[in-house]
Amino acid sequence: MQWKPDSLFYQAHVYQVRGDSHAVAYRKVFAGPLSLPRREGDAGLPLEQRRVGNPAWVSYSERFYERRWFVPAVAALITPLYGTDSLRVVSLVAYVLMGVALYALLRLRATPLVAFLVSAGALFLAPVLFSAGLPLMDVTGVTLEAVAALGAFLTLERNWRWIGLWGVALAALSLTRDSTAILGLAAVWLAVRERTRISYALVAVGAAASLPSPLILGAPLREAMAYTFENFYRPADASWHWVAGHYWDTFKSMAQHNLTYLWEHPYSGLYLAGGYLALFLIRSRGDRFVRFFRAAAVGSILLDALQPNYTAMRLELTFVPIAAAGLVVALNAGLRRLPDTDVLRLAPWRA
Repeated sequence: MQWKPDSLFYQAHVYQVRGDSHAVAYRKVFAGPLSLPRREGDAGLPLEQRRVGNPAWVSYSERFYERRWFVPAVAALITPLYGTDSLRVVSLVAYVLMGVALYALLRLRATPLVAFLVSAGALFLAPVLFSAGLPLMDVTGVTLEAVAALGAFLTLERNWRWIGLWGVALAALSLTRDSTAILGLAAVWLAVRERTRISYALVAVGAAASLPSPLILGAPLREAMAYTFENFYRPADASWHWVAGHYWDTFKSMAQHNLTYLWEHPYSGLYLAGGYLALFLIRSRGDRFVRFFRAAAVGSILLDALQPNYTAMRLELTFVPIAAAGLVVALNAGLRRLPDTDVLRLAPWRA
C-alpha cells in the first residue's frame, strides 16, 4: 500500500501526539520509509513540481491538515500494538462502528429489519469499502456524523442528558472532517421550525462543540480552494478573484466525474441518489426526522460544492447517513401500503 499525502500528514500527527517535536515527526514521515515510494515517484520531476519530495510543498500543505487531530490521537493510543498500521486499524474499527451507529440512528424511525438492511447496505457502498482499509479518516467522519445525529434525536425525543453525546461527537467530528457544518445547519433549521428550548439548546451546544476547532486552528477556505484548483500545488495567486475565475470549470469537472462514478457503480448510485430523492419526494407528515435530514442534505450538497474536488466519492461519504435516513423514509412509506400485520404494528411510526 502506497501512502497518500493526506495519510502522511496524519501519521506525522500521530508521532506528535506520542511526544515527538514537529520537526522530528515530519522528518520521520517525509524523509522516512513511509513516504519513500512517493518521493521516488517525484524524483524525475523538477523540484518545484514535486510534492512529497519537496520540503517547500510539505511546509505549505501542512496548514490544510492542522485541524485533523482526533483520528491521529486515537491511533497514537494503539501504536504500541500496531505501529504504523494504527491509522488503518482505526479506520477499520470505525467501519464496523459505522454500521452500529447507523443502525441505532435508523431504529428511531424503522423496524429492526429495515434498520439492519439499510445500515448494513451502507457498509457495501463502493467508496466506503475503498476508504475503510486506508489510513484516512473519512469513514471515521461518517461514524461520528451518525453518532452526532443520534445524539441530537435522543436529546429531542428522549432525554436532555443525551445532549452530551451530540456535543462530544461534534467536537470529535470537528477535528476529523468539516461535516459539522452539515449537522449544524440541520439543527438550526429544526430550531427555526420548532422554536423550543431544547432545539435552541441543541444549536448552542453544537456551536460550542464545533466552532473552537476552526476558530483556534484555522480554516483557510480561500487558500484551500486555490490549492485544490491548482492541482494541490501552492498557487501563485490565492485571491478571491483568482478562485472565482477557476471555480466553475472545477465544479463542472467534479460533477461530471461524480455522475460517471455513480453510473459505473450502480449500487452506490441507487443508494445515495435514491436516499436523497426520497427525502424530498415523500411527504414528511411533519416528522422532525425528515426535516432534519432534508436540511442536512442541502448542507452536504453546499459543502461539497464549496470546495469542488473529485475523489471518487470519498469526500462525499458525508452523504451516507443522510441517504440512509432517506431510504428508511422510502421503505416506511412503502410498508404503510401493505396490509396491517403484527410486524408492522411494532414499527415506530405506528406507536
